[in-house]
Amino acid sequence: MFIRIVRRIAIIVVAIYLLTHYYWAWHPRFWQLQVRGSVAENTMIPFGFDWRVAPQTWWWGRPLDPKKFWAGRIIWNDWSAQHDAMRYGREYPPIPTHVPNLVAGFPLSSRSHVDRANSSMGLPDSGPSIPTHFTDAERAYWNWFWRTKPNPPSILEDKIFSVSQDYLCRRQPADAESDNLRARSQLCLRAESEVWLNRKAREIGVPEEVMTDEALFWAYVMNQRSDYERWQKEDKERQSRGALPAGLAEARVLSGCKVEAKLITEPLTKAQLEVANAWRIAYLQRLLFEGVNISYIQAYMSAWQISKDALCAVPNPSFGKTIPKEGITNE
Repeated sequence: MFIRIVRRIAIIVVAIYLLTHYYWAWHPRFWQLQVRGSVAENTMIPFGFDWRVAPQTWWWGRPLDPKKFWAGRIIWNDWSAQHDAMRYGREYPPIPTHVPNLVAGFPLSSRSHVDRANSSMGLPDSGPSIPTHFTDAERAYWNWFWRTKPNPPSILEDKIFSVSQDYLCRRQPADAESDNLRARSQLCLRAESEVWLNRKAREIGVPEEVMTDEALFWAYVMNQRSDYERWQKEDKERQSRGALPAGLAEARVLSGCKVEAKLITEPLTKAQLEVANAWRIAYLQRLLFEGVNISYIQAYMSAWQISKDALCAVPNPSFGKTIPKEGITNE
């Protein structure tokens, strides 16, 4: 009798343990995800029932095969790569160890490859947190890659805009020959600002080609023109829906603009466009001379609308020669 009672109690305890620790195993969606092996591509992070169930599957958080993961895509840690890694329970995309020139220079062997669970709970207004896995090597590598390798066009443009905005804010006219103490102090502060600005640019991976007065000025102009165009489209959509008020482009761009408004609102001349794109062409030429993978070049050419003819027409100022057209496409 006593043994029978103990046995029943043990069965109840085990049942409660299995029910509380493996609750999702009783749900049909668990087995559907288990068979699929990942969360669906169009599932919004971090919302959706699948993000609650997937961490309970047996494949969640396992290391990814870099060759398979990066097949058919450009290797950089953009939103698309981060999202796809998250679908498998990884905090970062896999390190592209199958491409030696992308890991050369990074101390891969000195970093820990032990898998760790991300225990971050997130912010109250950021939605439910997702328990992902990562290694110290992955975190360090992508931080190093962000600073030393080509960035996606949108991220590179954001970096350059940050530097160009600081440049325009700190630009102060000053006379080195002036007897006025204030004017000479302004010149000293300007020189210190330029040193700080150049150091910041190097640290975040801004190309050296854009670090001139003219290039930074036009980088700022082109960024503001892009923003102005985007907000104009938003204005038109709001007006078509009858939503008021309009005027988002003027309010968000022109109100704080640091250059003449006509450079943002009016079409640029051919000469102005050539000057604005000069640093981009020089940068892409340098990447080609350095043997950077052509997929990066093609992505920049597409985003910046630079043709093969334009890229190959002008000699690179650093190398003193032009780029051959063979092997370069806009696709």
